[in-house]
Amino acid sequence: MTVFNLKSLQVITKVKVTGNNPDAILYDPFSHKVFTFNGRSSNSTVIDAASNKVTGTIDLPGKPEFSVTDGKGKIYVNIEDKSQVCMINPVTLKVEKHGLLHPGKNQADWQLIPGTIGCLQFAAIS
Repeated sequence: MTVFNLKSLQVITKVKVTGNNPDAILYDPFSHKVFTFNGRSSNSTVIDAASNKVTGTIDLPGKPEFSVTDGKGKIYVNIEDKSQVCMINPVTLKVEKHGLLHPGKNQADWQLIPGTIGCLQFAAIS
């Protein structure tokens, strides 16, 4: 992953992720961490945004595709090959819950939108 200055576009540093094929990247303002979602290795690399150092790896139950944060301590990521959505705690770096979406359908083109109560508008995890 390349970290660069937004104004000058000058490269600040490169961070080696702990997985293969980082497909999506998310900054979580609640934890001040950056999450890469690595498709081929079914995990997420967690990077401290202040130090640009890897602080952990989160194993996921399948291929992550797209993610969103609620800004209050929950990150949601769809697992496209399993038709699931996972809820991640960005402080403990653990998958707290996961739930089935539509069996047998590819979820890669779905958009995850945080709802007003910290859930997804299209899926609730109980």
